[in-house]
Amino acid sequence: MTSKYSLRFYERLRKAGVGDQDPGGLVPAIVFGFLGYFGCLAFYITMRIQAQNLGHGPLGALLTIDIVLHGVVGALVLVDALAFAGASYLLQTCIQGMGSFITFSLACFGGFYLYTNHATNNAELTELVTAFCALGAACVSNSLLLSLLFAYFHRAAEATALLD
Repeated sequence: MTSKYSLRFYERLRKAGVGDQDPGGLVPAIVFGFLGYFGCLAFYITMRIQAQNLGHGPLGALLTIDIVLHGVVGALVLVDALAFAGASYLLQTCIQGMGSFITFSLACFGGFYLYTNHATNNAELTELVTAFCALGAACVSNSLLLSLLFAYFHRAAEATALLD
């Protein structure tokens, strides 16, 4: 039975059999989703603090935008999981578009720190490592979201093909 506040996305994936062939089912994907979301947020906040401490004003402003967008994306993913279960292309466009913007801006940070880094400046080296760790975490988180959507799509296509 479905409760009013259940995760429709999770329920639809379970009904479609997504996760049945994967070890552990969908629970690891949900756990990794939470870890990815909060891990990325921690990297963004760390980078924001580092940029502020080193006086990189424009980078700090862009990181503030990234942090706000990350919060908006998290809220939209929750709305999607509770109400739309991936069925709203407009909502998915907003989620993936903002996530892509954040990810691409992280590549800009990494490029900036590669360009400005001097071997003797450990603070900028720390920023460089943090920027690329954040980029890696964002890429993995984005791929998790997309892989769940594709798994849902393929299961629905298989179920439709069986009906024909």
